[in-house]
Amino acid sequence: MLSYLSRSKRLPANAGNREAGVSLIGTLVSVAILGLIVVFFMNGLSTLSRSDLILRQQAQAEGLARSQIESIKSQSYISYVPGHGNYTLVSAPSGYAIATTVTPINPATGAALAAGVDNGVQTISVTVSYSGTSLLTLGGYKVDR
Repeated sequence: MLSYLSRSKRLPANAGNREAGVSLIGTLVSVAILGLIVVFFMNGLSTLSRSDLILRQQAQAEGLARSQIESIKSQSYISYVPGHGNYTLVSAPSGYAIATTVTPINPATGAALAAGVDNGVQTISVTVSYSGTSLLTLGGYKVDR
């Protein structure tokens, strides 16, 4: 009988501990927090990737615009009077386009001259686009020497 009493008075192993195991709510909260962390991390990677692409396109556009301005400066002066020619464009990589605008100006005032008049000073505006979207516009001057 002694063994029966000693066995019946024993407490279950988890009687003093009210948290016997991992609850379903605790697990769901942990999974939700982990999911949010993953979403924020992936969003950050996506933003980083897009900004890297934009920076590369702008760097390429700046290089193309500077090359075009230097190319125009190295070419012979073209007087912008009726029947004038155009300055040669540098070749652009696939997807990029280069557009130039040349305007004869008055050297004393910097104002644009009337059509058909060229006093030997021109403003050069070079616009570089990628897939139809303008990325960069640079300006410079061309002088007839």
